[in-house]
Amino acid sequence: MNTLQICSIVVSGICVIITTCLAWIMMFRKSQTEVTFSGTPVDKKEFERHVEQDVIDHNAIHSRLGGIERGVEARVNARIDRAETENKESRRLMHREIETIGKEVAALKTASDLANQRSIMMDAKLDRLIEKSNES
Repeated sequence: MNTLQICSIVVSGICVIITTCLAWIMMFRKSQTEVTFSGTPVDKKEFERHVEQDVIDHNAIHSRLGGIERGVEARVNARIDRAETENKESRRLMHREIETIGKEVAALKTASDLANQRSIMMDAKLDRLIEKSNES
């Protein structure tokens, strides 16, 4: 090993030791916090007047929010009621259309059955005619 490598190893070791010591000092030092007041203290009566005003303001905001909430709730309930009504009416219309289609399908089935019966009767007549013509 040459001297340059030895010097760089020594310097690296020293840097690691210094960094470890600084980290240890920063972790375990006690921070001192000091509280200072920038304004002047107020009289107790004035403080209580501010507290009362804050209570009044809080109640006013609370009542406004309650009114807004009730208004939103009423609008949402109205929309839900309207949607339910539209849904019921839509289902009634759909059922009427399905009934109409069902009746038309039943009529077509009846007509088809009658046509099949006539076809069978005509087949039977044709068979008898063919038999008669073959006998003669």
